[in-house]
Amino acid sequence: MISLFQIILIIIMLFFLSRAIMRYKDNTIKLSAMIFWAIFWIMGIILTIFKDSLNILSYGTNIQRPVDIIVYISVILLFYLIFRLYVRIDDNEQKITLLTREIAKKKAKKK
Repeated sequence: MISLFQIILIIIMLFFLSRAIMRYKDNTIKLSAMIFWAIFWIMGIILTIFKDSLNILSYGTNIQRPVDIIVYISVILLFYLIFRLYVRIDDNEQKITLLTREIAKKKAKKK
């Protein structure tokens, strides 16, 4: 039996899935990012519907509470996404620096 909380979670995850698809259609995100988020939200929906499957994972990993598995995976995923953002920001900073230098060189040559 699906509880009201599970229904609310599924609706929220479907909303986030639709946002990922819309961002892809708007060319705001790449296909690979859309696929990543689609898989992420679909897995969330599946785990919400079949919450007992987490019990099997918890027994196999010797983790006592199934919810802890979701927390651990979420923290690992967040660290990975933060790392990717850091790399992208650092790359953009380097590109901005190079672009600024080129603009300064062109302005210096004109004078």
